[in-house]
Amino acid sequence: MTQITAVASFRRVTPGIVASARLAMANDVPDVTKSEIALLLKRAAPVLGIDGTAYHVMDILLGLSRAEDWKGAGRPIVAISNAKLAEYTMRSERTVMRCIRRLVEVGIAAYRDSATGRRFVYRDKQGDISVGYGIDFTPSRVRAAEIRVAVEQYQVKLNRELAAKRDISRLTRAVEDLSNAFPENSATWREQVVELQNSGLDIERRAEALSALHAEIVVSTTIDRFEHNLSC
Repeated sequence: MTQITAVASFRRVTPGIVASARLAMANDVPDVTKSEIALLLKRAAPVLGIDGTAYHVMDILLGLSRAEDWKGAGRPIVAISNAKLAEYTMRSERTVMRCIRRLVEVGIAAYRDSATGRRFVYRDKQGDISVGYGIDFTPSRVRAAEIRVAVEQYQVKLNRELAAKRDISRLTRAVEDLSNAFPENSATWREQVVELQNSGLDIERRAEALSALHAEIVVSTTIDRFEHNLSC
């Protein structure tokens, strides 16, 4: 009779975890410097939804990786226990585990589990990893170009939103100045500004609408102002 051995599961597997594991299996892995990827991932944190303790854990793990493991056939595997990470971050082990899971599910790291779940790295005489189990940042190497584009797009979007925010502040003051100058129309104009503020439009579209309103007010209040006879 065949005996079936029960195998314990380390964690509940999600599509994100599987996708990261697939990235970690890639053979064609681009070179990247440790300092470059560390800076890139920190800039990408808002895009990836990494903040708070998860950001702290990421920073620690990246710091513990070796520079040479980010090039060639190397695999940037970090072997540190949850207990030690909890000590470094002054958080619970459960919190640390959730943070690592977050890094894996957003596709910048992967679990590389040993049979027992213990994390360790053995290196040969050249310093290359011969056996390694822990948190594998190979997905970050694979996705470096993609993440870089996402960061650039996010920065462009952020700059546009900041410009729109400045425009809204400037134009709101301009409409208020016009309302004070033309009190007979002030109630209508102020009501229109409030309606735009509560319209639910995104910040860029609100800035555009407020700019159109301001231009309309300026035209309506100056249309007859300079109808002078300039003939000699």
